[in-house]
Amino acid sequence: MFYTANWGWHVKSAYQSQTLESFMLIIEPWCMAVLWGIAGIAIKFVLAKVTLWRFISMGSLRLLLPLLFGNLLVVPPKLYAEMTYNSDLNMNFWPFLQSFFSTNSDVFAKY
Repeated sequence: MFYTANWGWHVKSAYQSQTLESFMLIIEPWCMAVLWGIAGIAIKFVLAKVTLWRFISMGSLRLLLPLLFGNLLVVPPKLYAEMTYNSDLNMNFWPFLQSFFSTNSDVFAKY
């Protein structure tokens, strides 16, 4: 989505491709169905080897760690890039990061 002209995304590249956008439009209707299918098959094979409680505890750990990683290390730089690109931000990254993790910041009123 970084290289397509007609789809909204956080930041856009100066180099955009209509061919890439057409290809993404072709494969887009099946992406979620394929992911759900693969997940269902994987769950079936895992449940054949472990108990339901073990599966839930393993799954929770494997899902919560990437979620925590994303919230701490992926979301702030992405939001900083978007706000800088839209000219909604007049600060460096470190003060932005402090504002991101504070509970009473008005920097994100539009977001």
